[in-house]
Amino acid sequence: MEYRVIQRVMNTERGIPSQCVTARVVRRTNSQALTSMCLKINAKLGVHDTKFLEGALPLVHEEPTIAISTHISYPRFNKGRDPAISFVVVSLDRHSSAYAARWSVQDGWTQ
Repeated sequence: MEYRVIQRVMNTERGIPSQCVTARVVRRTNSQALTSMCLKINAKLGVHDTKFLEGALPLVHEEPTIAISTHISYPRFNKGRDPAISFVVVSLDRHSSAYAARWSVQDGWTQ
């Protein structure tokens, strides 16, 4: 199976955290590649290696706060014919270290 297919099925259809590793990455086995892979696995399993220090951001620690980010990726060519992709990401915990994301494909330039 192709990497993209596995990721799409696991993330969108099954809702199961997964991390695909290509043979190229395994063969490299340098510390940067392994560190990156471990960070991705930790994040997907809900392990957080960083968080804001208590008091560093009073608004976040004293009041219930949600961080929201949105983006629309417009097609570069064929304006009006190619679809646009919209993204929304929201924080799920008080440390802003866990997120949920959604995306959708929209008809080009109809936002």
